[in-house]
Amino acid sequence: MINDTGYLSVTRLIYLTVGRIAIFTARLMAGRESLVFLSVLSDDSGSPLGVERGVYHSSEIRWFFRDGPRCEVDQWFSSCALAVTEPPRVDNYIILPRCKTAGVKIRQGNIEVKAQTQNSELLEISDRVGGFQDAWVKWSRPAANPDAVFAAPSIPECWACVEKARVLRLLTLEAESPDEIAPGSRHLHVGCQAEKTDLRVIVLDTDVEPSAHDWKKAERWWSFSLEAFGPANEVGGLLHRAASHWFGQDFPATLLAEDSMSYPEWLARLEQKAAA
Repeated sequence: MINDTGYLSVTRLIYLTVGRIAIFTARLMAGRESLVFLSVLSDDSGSPLGVERGVYHSSEIRWFFRDGPRCEVDQWFSSCALAVTEPPRVDNYIILPRCKTAGVKIRQGNIEVKAQTQNSELLEISDRVGGFQDAWVKWSRPAANPDAVFAAPSIPECWACVEKARVLRLLTLEAESPDEIAPGSRHLHVGCQAEKTDLRVIVLDTDVEPSAHDWKKAERWWSFSLEAFGPANEVGGLLHRAASHWFGQDFPATLLAEDSMSYPEWLARLEQKAAA
């Protein structure tokens, strides 16, 4: 659940980086874990925001490790000539206190707001692979003034700076039979991306840029994920298709549900550890 401090932090971030936005609504659903639904109703020009304005639906399953089956996963990616290695980048996340179902970050000059739209479900793919499947909606647009994000806030805020070095594989699910293509080779409306990411993360109780000294103390993690994308009512089934295709092809690693969580949940755990 987002408490008052978390809500004010999001509001400050949005207004500083995006500009005038007509309405943001957040609905908190009662339950074991509250679900947060964020809706952008219009931008400062008065036009409705839709897919063409950066709304993205996905269903994801993700694992985080300090050690884990790294060699086996590396082997799986290196076995595919179509896999693509990206240069490292840094994403800056504002940590919403006690919230595991929404995320707000600055990524390469864009502000991205992401919210979980369904309860997590345990997906047992095989005897060796299982994890929690989540459904998400993400809204993204260029930030009008990214530097203003790091101005002094009027309330305490906690930030996580996450350096990501990713290796990607991409599956098109537009036809009846899944087909692997090179990431970035063409635009897909329906598909699934596999991602292995080397992570360095710093949790700060201020929103200043981390120093070189801070990065030397960064925690090192790595993650593996599948992220299916397409129409909101189809992404769950698309993830199942992709998982059956990829994990049924002699996948070499064991991935356990105990290591499976979303980015917001992982960041919340890191923030709790840093505050202890």
